[in-house]
Amino acid sequence: MASPTNTYLYGVRQIRLLNLLATGAADGSATTYDITNPQSVGYNFVYIDGEEAVHRGGDDIKAIINEDNKFIGVDFNVVFAALMNEIDAVICGGTSTPASSKWESPTTDALEAYPFSMIIWVANYVESDRGSVQDGFIMFTMPFCKGKRTTDSNADKTFGKPAYSMEARNNESDSEDIESAISYEKVSSIT
Repeated sequence: MASPTNTYLYGVRQIRLLNLLATGAADGSATTYDITNPQSVGYNFVYIDGEEAVHRGGDDIKAIINEDNKFIGVDFNVVFAALMNEIDAVICGGTSTPASSKWESPTTDALEAYPFSMIIWVANYVESDRGSVQDGFIMFTMPFCKGKRTTDSNADKTFGKPAYSMEARNNESDSEDIESAISYEKVSSIT
């Protein structure tokens, strides 16, 4: 019997965002943004529940149909430690003016948000009952995401924490090479 490979994740370290074209294809002129101050990343796998149909006749079951659930993608909730106008522009659309830390929400269809790709690095630790040491990272890759700003609260003597909701789905921009909604792999460093 084979044993599974154990991975112990502790702390999100970095998130990378890159705008795509409206079709989901790569945009050669897009800027890559590396976010080194993420506070949290939560995610839920999204499925469409398969149907179940029962056909009865008389006092008995005559036929039963059970459809399998269908995987759709992954929904993310991400919280950053800082407000970043460029990130609002990538995720929410609109216009960003980095020199003045200014962001304006979309006012026309042309300024609506485009899809983007997202990579998340989470620290990986080795199994130990005496003090685990870090063993690289688990790199989660989502090649096609859409998102929106969800919440932020600013109160007396507290820091604001901008939060976003994002949907990762299959990238079908190239019908010959459809990229899965999410993948992960162990890497030795953040590159």
